[in-house]
Parts: sequence; C-alpha cells; structure tokens
Amino acid sequence: MAAKQRRIGRAEQAASAVRVYTLIVPGLLQTAEYTHRLFDMQASLQPDLFPDLAAGRAAFAERQQMLFRSAGRFEFVVPESALLWRPGPDGDPRTLVTQLRHIANLSTLDTVRFGVIPLDAPARVCVMHEFVMIGELGVDDNVEVTIHTTTRELHIRDDAQIKTYTALWERVCDDAVFDDGARDLLATTANRLLAS
Repeated sequence: MAAKQRRIGRAEQAASAVRVYTLIVPGLLQTAEYTHRLFDMQASLQPDLFPDLAAGRAAFAERQQMLFRSAGRFEFVVPESALLWRPGPDGDPRTLVTQLRHIANLSTLDTVRFGVIPLDAPARVCVMHEFVMIGELGVDDNVEVTIHTTTRELHIRDDAQIKTYTALWERVCDDAVFDDGARDLLATTANRLLAS
C-alpha cells in the first residue's frame, strides 16, 4: 500500500495536471479522519491489500502534501451526493463538516480547482464510474487515465481513449460549479449537517 501511494505520488508530481472525478471526497482533499475511516472500511473488506495500514496512511498523508509543493494543477469534480456520504461506523456528521471546511480551504490554493455538480442541475453527461487523469495529451510524455474498481485498477494509455476521457472531463466541468459557487455549496451542506 505504501509503495503504491509513493508510485502514484511520483506520477502526479511529474504531471502538468491531475484531474479527478470521484463519487466520494477525492483522496488528495481528505482529512486524516475521513481517510482513516475510509481505509478501515476498505481494509475490513480486503485485508490482503492493506498489510500495513499505518504505513499506507503515512504514505497517503505525504502524497497529500503535493497540493502545497507541486507546480502542476489539481482539478477535482464531485457530484453533490459525494459531500453527503458519511464514512465510518457512526457516520458522525461532525467528521463530514470538518471535511467540507477542509475542502473549502484547499479550494483557495492556486494549484487547486474544485467543482461540485449540484443535485438540482440538469445533467448533460452520464458518468459511469470514477476516473483520474494524470497528465495532458500534447503536454506530458506519460498520460494515463486510471479507473479504480473494488478489486483492481485499470490503466488506460491509448491516446484515442484518453481523448474520450478528456471530452468527458470537459462535459463534467460544464455541469459543475466552481470557486465561490462550490464553496457556497460546501458551506450550505455543512450548515445543514450541523442543524440535523
């Protein structure tokens, strides 16, 4: 697990851009508590993939520091439902409120662009699964789309397929709100959670 986190981190560090579409809070934006709960859930399902949970968490936390050190761009888009998913045995809303505030803070970094697809917005594209694009065609030597499934990762390096994912990314961004609009949505969601 730790070696995998370091490998991914090196690829992200070398890329001009990293674009992430996820159905939960993106890994690079997660608080330690959110990550801890998520790793515990995954380790209970697949213990063989998490032989040293502490080392994996430490390597993941180190990878997250890239947002502050990298010259590349990090772009994230999630559906609004990702902001409501509460990991862990108790689903404590305070964990999620802290997480949402953390995302709002990170979204002000020059290297970070964060977008949310509102639940009440008309969808112009159907995204069938999460994906991560590392690099840009015509800019980076090594460009890859990674798709994480429950049991494996798929690595797409074919230019024609990467162009399809680039077009998908552009449509996802067209559906999302960014900057102050995304931060307003984060704050509204956090306030609703606190009131519940």
